[in-house]
Amino acid sequence: MNKCLVFFAKGENEILLLRRISEHIIKNHRDKLSDIKIEYYNINQLDGVERAIYRKFDAVKNNYGEDYEFIVILLRDSDEFEFKLNPSIDWAKIRKVLINDGAKDFVELKAKVSTDDWLLKDPIGLLNYLQLSSDILTFTQNIDLKSLFKKANKHYIKGTYNQGLVDHLDINKIVEELSSELLPHYTVMSMQT
Repeated sequence: MNKCLVFFAKGENEILLLRRISEHIIKNHRDKLSDIKIEYYNINQLDGVERAIYRKFDAVKNNYGEDYEFIVILLRDSDEFEFKLNPSIDWAKIRKVLINDGAKDFVELKAKVSTDDWLLKDPIGLLNYLQLSSDILTFTQNIDLKSLFKKANKHYIKGTYNQGLVDHLDINKIVEELSSELLPHYTVMSMQT
């Protein structure tokens, strides 16, 4: 049976990063992954996230047909859901609905805190994108995307698209730095059908 991975993430930069990471994995494991199909969907909506996920999953199923098994992968920030008393989205319910609707599996790809931190794994690429000097990296305090963008007189809003940002990043470096967080991604992509 053919395999289709369906990625969901909250933000265009996150989708582009997932696409580049998937391309990196495929390039390095081409012999095992030549027939895999991958779809990516941004679910950065104020409300209606559940309906959007269900609607997009149904569209993918209808597009590919019964010859495919579907694995849903959700990229999410740990800080967005695990540290809130009442998370706004019930991922357990979404998982159950998607499995009942034909997904073979539902995998959560969790950033330890925030996917913004993933972009910071290549500070040189980020500074090149922002046209900032690498001298900024000499201070010892923690850096975050908003403060770096502010230093470059640019705005950063989580979930919005920053043209060229992901293209400036060294995916090899990011994948190496995030090996433990990306383990579910590798596992799902290399599953035998």
